[in-house]
Amino acid sequence: KRYPESLKYLKLSLANYLSENPEDNHYEFATMITMNIGICYSYLKQSDSSEFYLKKCLDFALDKGTTASIYKSYTYLAVFYQEAGRNELAVTTFLKARGKENEFPGEYHTKAELYDGLANALSALGNYKDAYINREIQHKYEDTIKSFDMNKQLLTIEYNVELDSLLKGQELLELNSKISKAQLTKKYYLMLLLATLFFSGFGFLLFRIRKTKQLNQINLEKESLEKEHLRQEAEIELLKIFNSQLEIRNWTN
Repeated sequence: KRYPESLKYLKLSLANYLSENPEDNHYEFATMITMNIGICYSYLKQSDSSEFYLKKCLDFALDKGTTASIYKSYTYLAVFYQEAGRNELAVTTFLKARGKENEFPGEYHTKAELYDGLANALSALGNYKDAYINREIQHKYEDTIKSFDMNKQLLTIEYNVELDSLLKGQELLELNSKISKAQLTKKYYLMLLLATLFFSGFGFLLFRIRKTKQLNQINLEKESLEKEHLRQEAEIELLKIFNSQLEIRNWTN
């Protein structure tokens, strides 16, 4: 992924925002930007830079942020510690946010992530009992997420059904409009059809007449040729008979 390029634009956005909004009462934008910078550095395996910006993110949140942004900032910093194997520091950081999830709505993925990370860190430290308790809370939030996803799917299905019904209704209106127009012009289509059939039949009739005349002409020519052939054969036979008679006379004399 293009993390270096992302870092460039994130830092530029942060600098521009801070220079233009020095007295901003809500640092939500700055909190979000510094958090993403820290995450980018984490993917680039630059742990020191990642920790620096995640701490800076927490500072912005604690200064002028909301409870939700503070919760999220503690969670991401604690997850960073837990994934780096710094489990004791991770547990301490997680505990600073745990329990505040009831103070704001939503953010169920972040809440599930906090208890997942806390359970992992406690398990790595051998505290399996507390790890199990936090894992159960994680599953509760994951079930909530699944429930929301199912509701979204149901809403999507209902929306698609309603949309399909509306579209079909529109199609019926368009069809009725077409039928009305068709009824108005039905007699003209019928006249056009009859005219087409008439001219098609008339054209075929003319074709048959022309063909019949051609066939009759051919037959006449054929008969004429046959008569000429018979006449020529008759003349040949007469010539043969005449020649035979001449030969007989000459022989007798």
